[in-house]
Amino acid sequence: GEWNLHWPHPPGRFFKSRKPSGRFDATALHMMYERGVWDRFMEPGTKYFSILRQPFDQFKSYFNYMRVWEVMERRFRVNQSRSFHVFLSNPRRFLVDKQWYNPMAVDLGYRSAPAGADAAFLRKMQEEMDVMLIADYFDESMLLLRHHFCWSMRDVIYKPWNIGRGYGHGENDAPPQLQQLQRSRYASFAVLDHALYDAFNATFWERVNAIPRFQEQLAQYKKVLARTWMFCKTKPLLDSVKYVIPRCEFHERMVIDKAFCERISLNLWQYIGMMKARYNQSSPRYGNFFPDDAEVDAADNDYGS
Repeated sequence: GEWNLHWPHPPGRFFKSRKPSGRFDATALHMMYERGVWDRFMEPGTKYFSILRQPFDQFKSYFNYMRVWEVMERRFRVNQSRSFHVFLSNPRRFLVDKQWYNPMAVDLGYRSAPAGADAAFLRKMQEEMDVMLIADYFDESMLLLRHHFCWSMRDVIYKPWNIGRGYGHGENDAPPQLQQLQRSRYASFAVLDHALYDAFNATFWERVNAIPRFQEQLAQYKKVLARTWMFCKTKPLLDSVKYVIPRCEFHERMVIDKAFCERISLNLWQYIGMMKARYNQSSPRYGNFFPDDAEVDAADNDYGS
């Protein structure tokens, strides 16, 4: 809970800002989305955005990270090496946790399945989300975010993590025919996640294509990223060592220094820890900010799940 705002529970009464208004200016962690809940915690006028990934690839990651293969072995006596393939042979038989079913939609607040609920949910998401990013096109997503929020180019420079990492379970070396069969089976199982992805992927490209000279901007952005990564890879030891990227028609003049390199090299836990420390400079320990189990249960009941 400390790192993911009590996912898979929504935040409850315990989630309070120390600002006089009791509301937050920004929140960015793994959390359950429910607009009515979040509007109580965020300042008026808050913009909401999230990110989707091709559903089958996202589920492979989910299957490994959430250790679904352990549940398969413990409850169904399925050998770990075959767990992913066996699960996809009949997903509904092995569905132990409702979060395994359309996990992206669940994170975005989908809970019930009456007739017409899927279509209503898609309309709701398209109305409420200011921007939906696509992980499969991450650089394009960062540029779209930059344009939407009028950010500088420097604001969207990042260091990639976990690129090309293989999965212990997910048939990475399966023959193409088997992989296609698995994708087809998962598409039949996670219908809503695929509809969600397809709808926002189409909207994503409509917005990208509406930006003048986007492909030229993208090419320049990739150059900026590559040059920044190369400079930071040398690990400049002196504060006086700087890399200057000249101004051009697509971005401002940028100065990359030791502090910037260190900041973009922080992993998630380090970055969140830094933000917490800054937030709590004049406050009690952050650990006291979190509720006990009874409060979490009460919040979950308030949410209606």
